[in-house]
Amino acid sequence: MSHSKQIICDLAAYSAINCSAYLMVTSMNNIHVRFQRNPPMGIQERLDRWREDYTLNHKKQKWITVIEMASGFVVFILSDGRHSHRLWLAGALSCTAGLLWTELSMRPDSHQLMANDVLTDRGEDWVKERLDKWYIHDIVKITTSCLAFNFMLAALWKFKPSSNDGFSFFALWDRTIRCFEAIAPYLTALKAMVL
Repeated sequence: MSHSKQIICDLAAYSAINCSAYLMVTSMNNIHVRFQRNPPMGIQERLDRWREDYTLNHKKQKWITVIEMASGFVVFILSDGRHSHRLWLAGALSCTAGLLWTELSMRPDSHQLMANDVLTDRGEDWVKERLDKWYIHDIVKITTSCLAFNFMLAALWKFKPSSNDGFSFFALWDRTIRCFEAIAPYLTALKAMVL
């Protein structure tokens, strides 16, 4: 692989991993926050909380997903077999599935629920039903985010550098993992002494 392709591949890999980690962590945080809150008393309060959550998180996640998806495809196209490019493809496809799921099944309900007069136009039962459906669909989207992160992390984990890699993200990752593997027995022994 040429030096310029290696730089592009490294930047795309770094971007894909960071975007997928961000999406996975924010998705898990959304679930955690949902369960930590006191259950809302009325449908208006529940709708207000959904709108706040949607405004703060879900609007920007679309663009982060697009960056992750594009970066994953770039790494798949530019990398050779040493970079576990099938795992990069699986991560990018998981991301694509999550984006399509969001746009096709969640976006129409989101636009209707964001309307100011949705409670008077559609009624409380319809709003409650749509919110419940939306949260179930969100779990599917969260699952695709977690899959994308795990596929991309597995691709980095399986990477085998060659002797002529020079400095690259993949080589740096390999050196970091080898350092952790080297000190793991000492950390285990230290933990046993402390406990």
